[in-house]
Amino acid sequence: MHKKVWLNIPKGKSEVQIQALILGDTVNLSFPLNPHNIALNAAGWDAFRLQNYTLPNRTLELQKRERSEQSELLVAAPVAPFVSVRRNLEIDLDWQLTTHVWRVAPVQGGFTVKIPLVKNEIVISEDIEVIEEDNERYIAVGFKPGQSAFTWNSIFEPPKTINMVASSYP
Repeated sequence: MHKKVWLNIPKGKSEVQIQALILGDTVNLSFPLNPHNIALNAAGWDAFRLQNYTLPNRTLELQKRERSEQSELLVAAPVAPFVSVRRNLEIDLDWQLTTHVWRVAPVQGGFTVKIPLVKNEIVISEDIEVIEEDNERYIAVGFKPGQSAFTWNSIFEPPKTINMVASSYP
């Protein structure tokens, strides 16, 4: 059962406590807006998807440290995120690039993957944050539970020359 609860939290430092009866060994908490400056105290649980006190994909995953005997028999080990990426380049007066990312695995739950940007790519889709670190520009694509695809649009200045290189990955 999925239940949505909205909280009106005033600006500034606030503390929110969530108490619930958990059935199973994994919990995914999805947020409609990106919370900031998260400090988490979840004794007996490991938190995933939390980066620099924020949730890039607006989903917090909690997993029990000590799994029940039954769950270890029935649940497979977590699958590393795997996605398929397709980029469509429209060459016209203005060059436009549409990037589609599809979930391949895991089938359930939320996860985040880094998708590097093309050199000089300028993302024009709303609510897409471009992250720049260590001379790398990318988008942290966050898949919420049940979400199968993610798309964004970009533009960029045409280069003087075009070099096309096939991926070194199979």
